Amino acid sequence: GAIGVDHREQIWASIHDSGVVVMDKNKKLLKYFENDPNDKRSLKVKRVNRVLIGPDKNVWLCGRNGISRIDPVTLRVDNFENTPLAKFDRMHVVPLWFTDKNNLWIAASFDGLFHYNLITKELNEVEAFKRYKKDGILDLKIDSSGNIYIGNRAGVQILFRDGRVKELTQKNGLLVDRGEGILIDGHNRV
Repeated sequence: GAIGVDHREQIWASIHDSGVVVMDKNKKLLKYFENDPNDKRSLKVKRVNRVLIGPDKNVWLCGRNGISRIDPVTLRVDNFENTPLAKFDRMHVVPLWFTDKNNLWIAASFDGLFHYNLITKELNEVEAFKRYKKDGILDLKIDSSGNIYIGNRAGVQILFRDGRVKELTQKNGLLVDRGEGILIDGHNRV
């Protein structure tokens, strides 16, 4: 499961294949969101794999069936209908990463890596990653210099801002040929 705590100290927790619950800081249930195909206002994501509190203070959810966003104050669901993000409705998205309030990076498991500008509403696939799609994406992080780190079944790829790509595998330093989780510390070390 995935857990996030919003600016109101509400706890957001995914429930395996069953949606998301919201609790107050005393762990009192406030709301249960589930996927209901007959209700367009319900949660679009069928299996929430990640909970991300965005720079807009909204709760961003991703998993099977794309991306949803929930306002933590009104608890209104936005499923991004009639936007470029609807492209992910039939994909398994995991994870999302904001580099700032206007730029969202989207990892769509075996469908590629994408950049979305929230101001211009422009969605683009990252060309440098296309050859790695077959290996899937297990994790994604971007350091403060703008370098992109992708963990997948074949290791870790680093897409540098200058266009270079570096592959990390067991042959050149990883303990195993699988990049399942990536962390960036306060000193920008990965």
